[in-house]
Amino acid sequence: MGSLLPSGGPVLISLLYLAAGWLAWTNADAVNRRESSFWRASFAALIVLAINKLFEGPLTHQARALAIEHGWYAQRQTAQIEVIVFVAISCLIIAGVLLFLTKTFPAATQIALVGVLMLLGFGIIRDASLHQLDDLIARRIIGLKVNWILELAGIALVLSVSEWRCRLTKRTMSD
Repeated sequence: MGSLLPSGGPVLISLLYLAAGWLAWTNADAVNRRESSFWRASFAALIVLAINKLFEGPLTHQARALAIEHGWYAQRQTAQIEVIVFVAISCLIIAGVLLFLTKTFPAATQIALVGVLMLLGFGIIRDASLHQLDDLIARRIIGLKVNWILELAGIALVLSVSEWRCRLTKRTMSD
């Protein structure tokens, strides 16, 4: 069994999730009540993603051990495909609903919400992934795992649009 302590990459990614969560919380305190609920939900999702990133190695190992122990590890591919398809379709539907519900919100809020949703979907798909998907996201480009590049790009998007929303709120308050 590998170390229970996460390596530098997951720690850095978790810290970035926490930074994005902090910005979401900051936005939740500065906007109207309706928009605030979406920012608070984003905060909660980002904290869950930060914790998940820190413990994904040990959790994945425990899930694999449980599947082997109960005798369904060999049939996991069918369940994995179903989970991946379900999560992908669910994320698309939820994104559409969120965009409809937030149509009066600033673009920064809409983009952040969809970004957080896509990070959640990516996290779930990665955790339930097939061996072929694992091989793809474990590849390295310029020394970084594709998994980290995708995740960091998503976090960077959420961080930048969350900061954009903070600036919009400050500008509106100062006018």
